[in-house]
Amino acid sequence: MFTVYLNEITSDSQLKRGNRSFMCNINNVIYTSYSNGYIRRTCINSKGKRINYQLNRILKKSGKRIMIYNENIRFIELIKFANIYAQRALGNI
Repeated sequence: MFTVYLNEITSDSQLKRGNRSFMCNINNVIYTSYSNGYIRRTCINSKGKRINYQLNRILKKSGKRIMIYNENIRFIELIKFANIYAQRALGNI
């Protein structure tokens, strides 16, 4: 299920911290996987301002985000989210 429209753009400093970033060629957003368990989506709005969205799932009872500490699982979740948003951008959903 790997998406060919994601290109890794991780900088050296991000890599040293255990983070990875990917640019989506379809909707020009950046998905970042953080070693602390977060997954974020960064968009640029019409005024040129960067807006970050946390993509981690939320526990219903407590409202707390679920951290994903395993890099492989975090990457799989990142790809799932990227596929959903890319398909929306293409009008397939």
